[in-house]
Amino acid sequence: MPTRKRKTPLSGIDRLQIANLYTPVIRPRNKRSSDHDSELIIDVFLPNSKIVWGLTSNCTICKNGDRGFNVRLNKRERKNDRKASRKSSVLYTTIIEAEDNAFKFRYNLEDTSTRLKLDEYKTNLSLFLSNPAMALPISPIKTPSKIIRQPSAILNKKYAMSGSYALNVIAGKCNNNRNMYTAVNSSGNLELVKARVLKSQRYIRNRDLQRGFKNVKVNTTNHTYCLSLIKYLSKFIANNNCEELLLGADDPEILATYSSYDK
Repeated sequence: MPTRKRKTPLSGIDRLQIANLYTPVIRPRNKRSSDHDSELIIDVFLPNSKIVWGLTSNCTICKNGDRGFNVRLNKRERKNDRKASRKSSVLYTTIIEAEDNAFKFRYNLEDTSTRLKLDEYKTNLSLFLSNPAMALPISPIKTPSKIIRQPSAILNKKYAMSGSYALNVIAGKCNNNRNMYTAVNSSGNLELVKARVLKSQRYIRNRDLQRGFKNVKVNTTNHTYCLSLIKYLSKFIANNNCEELLLGADDPEILATYSSYDK
């Protein structure tokens, strides 16, 4: 029977974000906004790969009793911070009014670099809506480059004397004569490496063959001995004189000392 594929379980953070994900309300005709503003409202609340938010996340609309509605989100001091503080906007009379001002509220809480990307995104969105044939460009996300520290002279010397090929590559050379991977880039040493590898494989193959022949010889000897022993004992069983196998059976006096159980 074909088995069903099990869905991967959601983590606690993903489950919490899905539960708190806000979806814009359906508006009547007289309250509908333009295509540009509608797209910005969707981008504020729903995740979109074409827009990059830096310090804010989890934007939603909350109702404060009978007083009205406000925009609520989480803001971090730095982009890599795990902890965030909750920020709320001023109160609005209707939920539609709160949605219309959500992008501006979230935009004002971002840093300068993210605001420049958002301005570029809004400009490109206007051009895209005026000319749908043009593809909407995606602002690239800049990831911090990893700083690779160069090893010191003493550490470099240790790497060069090591028998590890990976450490030799880091050092850029190999001073260990016993290392078979020394300067593999040169064609002469590469041929030497191949010859040594073939020699090692040939030795291992011959060693396994010799072990196999030795095991077959031992097994054949044991099998022959077992067959001869069975053939020898079967004669006494056929003639019903198994008591002759007892120690001292040649002497009648000794044979008389054995009980019927021993025989």
